[in-house]
Amino acid sequence: MLRFPLGSILHTNSPLGHELIAGPVVNGQQIVGLKEPGRGAYPETLPAVTERYQITQVTPPLNHEHGMVSWARMEQQFGQPPKRKVGSSNLPVPTIS
Repeated sequence: MLRFPLGSILHTNSPLGHELIAGPVVNGQQIVGLKEPGRGAYPETLPAVTERYQITQVTPPLNHEHGMVSWARMEQQFGQPPKRKVGSSNLPVPTIS
């Protein structure tokens, strides 16, 4: 069973810019925090994540304290709406006819 140090950054083959941070083990399964464009941040189990994404590289935290801080920052974002890029808008783009 795959397990990564708490707070590790999990890089994937996704071209969409997903951010994945390894979280704690709960009921025998590791939790991963995901931040996806258009969806925001949310937790998911590692097995569910690996069904959708191929983990290509793991960057472990500098130490345990760094890992705990990284996870805490991700966890605070759970349930918040996704942030829009600066200058982006939900308004339609005008066209010239």
